[in-house]
Amino acid sequence: NNNAKTDLMGVAYNADLYYSDYDTLKSGVTDYAADYAAALDGAPSNTASSNHSYGVVGTSITSVKNYKNTYGYSNEVTIAAYLNASGLTSTSSGARSWIDSLNSFQSNKGVIVWALSNTAGDTEAHWMAGLPELVPSLNEAWITVGTVDIQGASGSESYTHVNSQCGSTAAYCVVTDSYGVVVASYESALNSGIDTDGSSSNYYTSGIHGNSIGAPWIAGSIALLNEAFPSLTPAQITDRILATADNTFFTATANTSFTNGVTHGYNAVYGHGIPDLYKALQPITSSMMGNSVLVGDNINNSKVYDLSSSGLSLGSSFGDSLSLGLENETSVFYDALYGTFNYDFSKSANKKNIQRN
Repeated sequence: NNNAKTDLMGVAYNADLYYSDYDTLKSGVTDYAADYAAALDGAPSNTASSNHSYGVVGTSITSVKNYKNTYGYSNEVTIAAYLNASGLTSTSSGARSWIDSLNSFQSNKGVIVWALSNTAGDTEAHWMAGLPELVPSLNEAWITVGTVDIQGASGSESYTHVNSQCGSTAAYCVVTDSYGVVVASYESALNSGIDTDGSSSNYYTSGIHGNSIGAPWIAGSIALLNEAFPSLTPAQITDRILATADNTFFTATANTSFTNGVTHGYNAVYGHGIPDLYKALQPITSSMMGNSVLVGDNINNSKVYDLSSSGLSLGSSFGDSLSLGLENETSVFYDALYGTFNYDFSKSANKKNIQRN
């Protein structure tokens, strides 16, 4: 817009967007939970993530769990009850469909991302964000998002928690510095439907402090990781974000153990910390598994060989024929979280020098 301020660009600005409305029913639909299910089911098969920057706040997931346990209700009856209590008319069958769709989305499409509430006094996630605590099968590829305000020069930063804490979702929670950001806003006045000089426009607004800003940042980061690692499942993409988050600015009170000895600490306030997308795009290693070559039918039953100690050693009669034949051929190695990285396969072949008399 040639505005005096720098124009904004999204974290995954080339990604396609599929929209749905959480509080406006589609024509002919009378059940909000069924509507949510249809939106997830209707998302394209290559959808990387589903961002939810909303929620029925004011009721924590622990309160919902206590309600369910007190009266012995099923998950779907409990969910329908709380949707109805908030004015979102739903049935238990619709809630069942929603649970099934959330499970199916995580298994077959992408990661569910849910913003926590913007209430500073909340020490627990609101019930929509914390649904995996009510329905454990949903804790496969699910991330909740909070906010931290970072101030100060590099090397002497201060970190202040803002809005709701991660609470019982801490094991799959991250925070972003989305406090006080400047974001695209709205057109406040038009002349015959056209803004001719920008004088009546409000293209930017400042002072945005909500988790609703941070959640789509995570959704966009997931899209980029999905592009970089197309062979990873939504659950593996989720692990990659959590395992590489910056947790150096707080004291961890618990740890998540990922595959192949990768561990990462978290606490109830900041979750796993601030996502580090650059680090998530690099090879991740542990004491159990470094950069490796996998040999087998699939990841689960492959034999693991250290990349630096692996190669093709052939007799001198081959000379350098194999290494020359493999020039410009690309192969992949795996890191400890099964991310794939390209390398020059010709370097795996030892050259044999032949001495001629």
